[in-house]
Amino acid sequence: MFRTTPRGVQVQEDAQRRKPQQWIALDDDLEDWPDSCRQNLVACEGTTGLSNPEVQHELREKLRSCHVALSARTP
Repeated sequence: MFRTTPRGVQVQEDAQRRKPQQWIALDDDLEDWPDSCRQNLVACEGTTGLSNPEVQHELREKLRSCHVALSARTP
């Protein structure tokens, strides 16, 4: 079953099980990602990955947003 489940669904199920406060996924498999998880996804090409400056920028911004959200929760 796991091999036939789209990767986005696998990631969503893992996040639901682990219950992290914030999470980000970097993936080149964009097929069948649940709409509810798309805001956590940084899409990249399989051949370039993090070497793409646009991907680096998007990841940096998402990490910054996670940091701000976590900082706001800390008393």
